[in-house]
Amino acid sequence: MQKAVKINLNGVSIYLLVIEPEMEQKYLETLTKKELSRYNSIQHTQKKTEFAASRFLKHEIFGNKEINYLEHGTPFLSDQAADH
Repeated sequence: MQKAVKINLNGVSIYLLVIEPEMEQKYLETLTKKELSRYNSIQHTQKKTEFAASRFLKHEIFGNKEINYLEHGTPFLSDQAADH
């Protein structure tokens, strides 16, 4: 069972997820094609799990919105749903 916690602090919501390596298959089921491609390019096993879990949590909170990055690396959510 997933252990996610939501913390509200001064009007800001912070979500925490306990990453469970045995849940990786469930994490992978929520990845978009683009995310799966990026996942497959990651070499380090732990980093792969962290990537998949973070996208799983993103999906749980925001649905299929895609995470994009500005030129200097700042992430942001797109208004368009990502394609699966």
